[in-house]
Formats: sequence, C-alpha cells, structure tokens
Amino acid sequence: MEQPNKTEIISAVKNRILSMLNTVTESLESERNAIQQETKSSAGDKYETQREMLQADIRRSEHQLNESNHHLDIIKHLFDFHGNIIVGTVVELKQEKQNIWIFIGPAIGDVIVNQIKIKTVSQASPFGHLLMGKTIGDKIIFNQKSFSIVNCF
Repeated sequence: MEQPNKTEIISAVKNRILSMLNTVTESLESERNAIQQETKSSAGDKYETQREMLQADIRRSEHQLNESNHHLDIIKHLFDFHGNIIVGTVVELKQEKQNIWIFIGPAIGDVIVNQIKIKTVSQASPFGHLLMGKTIGDKIIFNQKSFSIVNCF
C-alpha cells in the first residue's frame, strides 16, 4: 500500500463532509415539506404534538447542517505542517506492531485513502488533545497504551 498524501486525505475528508451536508440538506427539506403538509391536514391536540415533533426534527437537522458547514470551513483553512502537530496534521502512530493513521480536524469517522484507514480526530477530543503540539519521535499514553509518533505531515 502506498502511503497517502495530505491532499488525498483532505480530499477524502472534504468528500465525507460534503456527503453529510447533502444528506442533512435533503433531510431538512423533507422535514420542512412534512410540516407544511401537517399544517394543511391536521387539527386539534394531535396537530400540535405532531407539529412540535417536526419542529424538533428541523432544529436537530439545522444544528447538523451548521456543524457540517463548520467542519467544511475548518478543512478550507488547513495549512502545511511546521514541526508540531496542529489542526490539519496527518499523524502516523505506532502502537505495538500496528500503524495507525490519524487526521487532526473534524471528527467525522474513518476515511479510506489508498486502502489505508485514516481516523479523523478532533483536536478537542482527549486523544487529539494529547497529540496537539507533539512531533515525530514523541510518545503519548492513552488508555494505558503507548503510541509513538513516527510521521507527521
């Protein structure tokens, strides 16, 4: 397997975010249509309960939409690696005999690049927080497991 480069990883992360954004947008549109239909066809307490449930769904989808847009903004403002791990850094860790790839940025799940699984980790997460500011050769301990930083870019 060929080592993924940062451009490929950022592209995979961006594509995942855009997919999430598309899904949330479609969901929001569907929920807004449903509330309009509910307005036309219902009356009484049942109407109020159903309408409130749809409003809660819309608020939840709007929150997810804002979060996805925020993640997209983060991706747009990434910059090159300058020695220490920061947002936008790709980190290769070694834990025992296993190599683990991490992308510090929006935590959106795993992405696959060149058949390598890359975990996306927020800098605010406990694991991401431990990595911030570290560099190649440093070690961290997380959940009583030792990780060595073998590569960053």
